[in-house]
Amino acid sequence: MKGLLYTRLACGGVALCAMAISIAAAEPPVGPGAAPGTPSGAVPDAAKVKSIRPRPPSGYFADQLGTYLTIEGVLAVGLKVETPALLVDTVGGKKLDKPIAITIQNIPALPPKQRCVLKGYELGKMIGRPPAKYDAAKEQGLDAAELVKGDALIWQWRPYFVVLKVVEPKGLELSK
Repeated sequence: MKGLLYTRLACGGVALCAMAISIAAAEPPVGPGAAPGTPSGAVPDAAKVKSIRPRPPSGYFADQLGTYLTIEGVLAVGLKVETPALLVDTVGGKKLDKPIAITIQNIPALPPKQRCVLKGYELGKMIGRPPAKYDAAKEQGLDAAELVKGDALIWQWRPYFVVLKVVEPKGLELSK
């Protein structure tokens, strides 16, 4: 009886191996550009692939850059910001607790002492000297302190607002 059981188990194991080999042989080979383990030309299931893109920085007014917004405010005067800059006090019809100054793009000059209502989106850029430049200078035996003396700006994120439409004041034109 034991011999019959062992024979059946052995045959079952052989059958399973044969099935696995036939299934593996039926799959097309992995081609160039295909992810390892995926057939040629097949795309991995997006839900199973972890995104390798970093999270973009947020802006002052929205969690995601590029969100279409309406901002309101007046020309920022006497602040250390690039010009033209708007001192924004309202976003999407909601008053802010504190006004925020932001550089404006697509408008060459904002009118003084006039309320502006602008539609567009926030973007940004990195400004200043990246820390890697100091590290590279140290590695080359240079005095990194000398680099600091010439830097006007620390390495930082600088949001700005791209205007797509002027609501107010009438007659304010976008750059061409």
